[in-house]
Amino acid sequence: MKIPSLLLLLVLIGSSAIFAQNAPTPKRVVTNPTKNASKTSASLTENITLQLGGNFQGLVPMDLELTGVGPRFQTEIIIDSPEEAKELPHTIITFTAHLKQEGERHRIEYSVGARIPLKTTGNGKGAYNIEFRDIILSGNVVVKADETLVLSKVNGHELTLKLSKAK
Repeated sequence: MKIPSLLLLLVLIGSSAIFAQNAPTPKRVVTNPTKNASKTSASLTENITLQLGGNFQGLVPMDLELTGVGPRFQTEIIIDSPEEAKELPHTIITFTAHLKQEGERHRIEYSVGARIPLKTTGNGKGAYNIEFRDIILSGNVVVKADETLVLSKVNGHELTLKLSKAK
């Protein structure tokens, strides 16, 4: 009885070793982050101004300018609620842009976000609840200096982006 058990054990060990040799191995990707980062993080050679204007999704008025040498622009700001909704909390706006110069043009990867307060129905006795909703717009555009692009248009309300040399 000991010999067949021992023989069975040896067969099992041998077959598991063969299976382990034939098992697929995960793909290994080697990257050089320093090399890739230097291509995308080079600053521009002069200060530029990004202007974000108009109205975001027909809900949030925009009038924002950021100036710098880039290539990354980022801000988070708080804006007042409109006159007709002063009882609501402020709106939080975020804007991020990453620029890459391509000859006379600039490729801009952007993201615009807003955390807006919304009044929801309450218990019917004049009380209401406030919920916050996040709305986001992101994408890539190519723009020349002093050119204004419409990033979005909702119910006639345009959100525009303009790149210009800093004054």
